Amino acid sequence: MTMNERVITKLKAIEIQTVSWCNSQCVVCPWLQIQDSTPKQSMTNYLWNKVLEGVSALDPDIIYPYNNNEPLIDKKIESRILDLLSASPHSEIEFSTNGLLLTEKISEFLVNHVDRILISLFGSDETSNSEIMGKTISYNRVKNNILKLKKINEENGSKSIISVVKLFDCPFISNDTVLKDWIFWEDEGINMIFYKFIDRSTNAGNFYQRDNTVKASGCDFNRHFKSTFIRYNGDVNFCCHDWRNEYIMGNLNTNTLIEILNGENYNQIRAMVDGNVDSDPEFLCKKCFHCKIGGL
Repeated sequence: MTMNERVITKLKAIEIQTVSWCNSQCVVCPWLQIQDSTPKQSMTNYLWNKVLEGVSALDPDIIYPYNNNEPLIDKKIESRILDLLSASPHSEIEFSTNGLLLTEKISEFLVNHVDRILISLFGSDETSNSEIMGKTISYNRVKNNILKLKKINEENGSKSIISVVKLFDCPFISNDTVLKDWIFWEDEGINMIFYKFIDRSTNAGNFYQRDNTVKASGCDFNRHFKSTFIRYNGDVNFCCHDWRNEYIMGNLNTNTLIEILNGENYNQIRAMVDGNVDSDPEFLCKKCFHCKIGGL
């Protein structure tokens, strides 16, 4: 048995897309490119139970109840998080949102059941945030939602970690603009996380941060072995950068998650990611900033 064919019985992380869409128009996100061709649908109860079976069997270190979407759109998100905690009690839960739909009710639920809450707020005032996240994502509304979330977290004595997420070195916004509200959040005692802009394998515009003529030689995050990504319709992908759902490893309507993880499609893709099997120039990883570079 080769390295690419080892049996997967445990994962570091599982991302789950329970609804297929987002309520923002972020220019840094591939959603802007694919929204017109993506149906707005929610995961069925049948598929959800299949997800829970896989989560229980694989006992991941961390579960992300979101995947290329806005999870607060899902009206069942609270019960789904409770289901995940029951299926895999030792897993951490990380929740990421744009914060627009944070209410006092959902905030109280999150601080009591989620280990980490990340809120994307890419601008530093109403104007800059509208330019980068779209007119629907009001900076002031999200800011107030975060402050209420912090207060609820403190009142509940929760250990949930709240972080504001910013992008730097982004072609759509200057680093100076990004940092304008840093002192405000620092004074509020709210953690900030800075991510370098990446084009999600050219899915967020045509930036081509990588030369796709290079040979793929692994993944910085080893996602092809340590993680898996489940869509609302049961499709399983090997990477969160597969926004256009081009690389389907299998579907939970017909196979279990463990069967898919150890199936021929997944093992073939792992070999391509590691450069043990040739791939064409448009292969997802060859366009990815986090792909390790091999020979020409």
